[in-house]
Amino acid sequence: MWMRLRKWIIRNAVVLTVLIGVLILIRMILPFAIKYGINWSLEHKVPGYYGYIEDFDLVLWRGKYRIEGLYLEKKSHPEFPPLLRVRTIEIGISWRGIFNGRLLTRIHIDGATVVFLDSKDPEKDQLGTAQPFDWRELYWTLVPFELSELDISNSRLEFANIDFGLKSRVFLSEIRSVVRNVQNLDKNQARLPTPVFLRALLQGQTPIRIEGRTNFLLSPPELDLDAEMREFDLKELNPILLSYVPVSFEKGKLSVFAETATRERRLKGYGKVFIDEVRVMGTREQFQSFSHLGVEFLTATANLLLKDKNGTIATKVEFGGNFDDPDIRTGKAIWGALENAYTGKNLERKLDENIDPSSLLEKKK
Repeated sequence: MWMRLRKWIIRNAVVLTVLIGVLILIRMILPFAIKYGINWSLEHKVPGYYGYIEDFDLVLWRGKYRIEGLYLEKKSHPEFPPLLRVRTIEIGISWRGIFNGRLLTRIHIDGATVVFLDSKDPEKDQLGTAQPFDWRELYWTLVPFELSELDISNSRLEFANIDFGLKSRVFLSEIRSVVRNVQNLDKNQARLPTPVFLRALLQGQTPIRIEGRTNFLLSPPELDLDAEMREFDLKELNPILLSYVPVSFEKGKLSVFAETATRERRLKGYGKVFIDEVRVMGTREQFQSFSHLGVEFLTATANLLLKDKNGTIATKVEFGGNFDDPDIRTGKAIWGALENAYTGKNLERKLDENIDPSSLLEKKK
């Protein structure tokens, strides 16, 4: 009896040892195989672009994997900054999703830099390509699961017109953003179940905050968001403004308080704009063109007419109507600036009371 039991133990121990060895071998090979698969897809399935990841790691016992060193650049112009660079992406299984019978993920992106380059030449345009591409495919290449939560930290977004050089750029740095409950795991009956938060520095100096709620599962997504920016130095925008408007500032501080809401393809919102100590046309400025001179002259004239006794231009720009073709009430905004300048009816530097998205349905035909 003992001999039979001993043989059974030895035989099963060998089987168990082989099985453990096979699992260890698979665990060792799997990250390299997945890394190869991702790199092959980035190189062959994103038309017009070349990409790769530097490392891939699995943490099975925590239900996570980690991508390090994601890189994506345009093949036709490798000398330009890459479209996308990411230090790390950590993807974890959402246990709340599993408890709700769904396989969802929580994603933490750290150290991402996205660079958009605009140009009249489609070959230089960062997103210009002869072959159409659905950028959602890039997501599914890296994350083959639906998104539940997104956390972004220490990231950067840049925009520049390459025809005027990389110095003509606008950028957001130190981006911190959190989006939760994308798939409405709380079974919340509210129409906008997903809280959204973002803060960043514009041109590396001025804080921007966006906060509110949305519903990404609707088409188009519905939202109720507010935003705030205080005392941004307008001179920082001169390089990019000259490439599009053209206009430039000698001095001035810009503050904005805005709110917008959408529902069933209707839109409603406003932006309060305050420009302090603005000076558009300097006496020693070299004008880039006749149109530049004309635009700056008209802007400077408007500046003289609309400034209040404290040297501030302030107005409220309202917009609303159909989501695809909103109506911007320009005349009302100009009248508001005149009221602020000449009647002493000062506009408050804060958000108004929240817009009720349900009010958008009252005017729907």
